[in-house]
Amino acid sequence: MGPKPLLLDLDYTGAVMVTSCVQMLVGFSGLIGFLMGFIGPLAIAPTISRVALPLFDSAGNNARIHWGISAMYCFVLRLCNDELWPLGSPRE
Repeated sequence: MGPKPLLLDLDYTGAVMVTSCVQMLVGFSGLIGFLMGFIGPLAIAPTISRVALPLFDSAGNNARIHWGISAMYCFVLRLCNDELWPLGSPRE
């Protein structure tokens, strides 16, 4: 197998850019407030699970290779989630 064609990388990059622009438009327009009347946690949780579950295999392979970065990520996630929670956020 040879190197991946550049066109494939550009397709992925373009898809990420378009998705980011749509996400910014939805956020800036206030459309998310309107949509939250129809979309609740019972619709979001299964969708996120369905997207995230297939990624566990590749995440495990990458964590096996870069175990130091994976351990640091787990530590920072734990720090931000549990230890910094009582401090609150600037919005509160």
